[in-house]
Amino acid sequence: MGRIANRQENAKKASMRERRRRVETAVCKGIPQWQIARMEGVDDSTICLDLKVIRKEWTKEDEEWGKSHRDRRIKEFEQLRRDAYKSFDRSKRKATVVPCQTCGGKGYIPDNGACPICEGKGYLRTEYKVAGDSKFLAEVRACTIEIAKLESLYPDKKVQVGVNGKVEHEHKHVVMNGNPYLNASDDDVLEIWKQMERLRNGNGRGTMNGDRVIEGKVIKKKEKKEKKGKKA
Repeated sequence: MGRIANRQENAKKASMRERRRRVETAVCKGIPQWQIARMEGVDDSTICLDLKVIRKEWTKEDEEWGKSHRDRRIKEFEQLRRDAYKSFDRSKRKATVVPCQTCGGKGYIPDNGACPICEGKGYLRTEYKVAGDSKFLAEVRACTIEIAKLESLYPDKKVQVGVNGKVEHEHKHVVMNGNPYLNASDDDVLEIWKQMERLRNGNGRGTMNGDRVIEGKVIKKKEKKEKKGKKA
């Protein structure tokens, strides 16, 4: 009896995984939730639970992808910054060392130890007739800024504005190698994946729930029906 129950449970789980794969494909195509429920022969609450699980999987996958790519990008920018520093040092020419007059360039004073003026170095400073090419310092600065962005030090505020000009949603979002999921709500995650799926399929003019974009304005389904009624 136990084996039969286990087989039934495994078959149930496998069927649920297959359904969620179909739901994921359908929702990325912009098919409404109620229509997916009718296609699968289940109620809306089942599809709602499936979408909740799917969104969590998307967010988890993207966090792992984002972290690995972020770490790789940080290492690349750190190497570029080191190379820029070296290039800046090599661009300095005709250096002149100014010796310490207190210790006579020796770095120490007899019976007193290290020279307190030059701190035992024997010279005060190095003067350059050519200080170095500033373009390398600009590269260092640019790399430092990019590293700071990747390390989430520069938050970027995102604002969603509706067709009426009012703010519908806003949140702070950290620039992380193009990662749009950080601090995003479930609805944001779902919309982002829909947009990605439309781009893959070569259809970038659709919006959520089968709405259409006409001359830069989102035309809702209700508005379409009203317009048809007016024409009639």
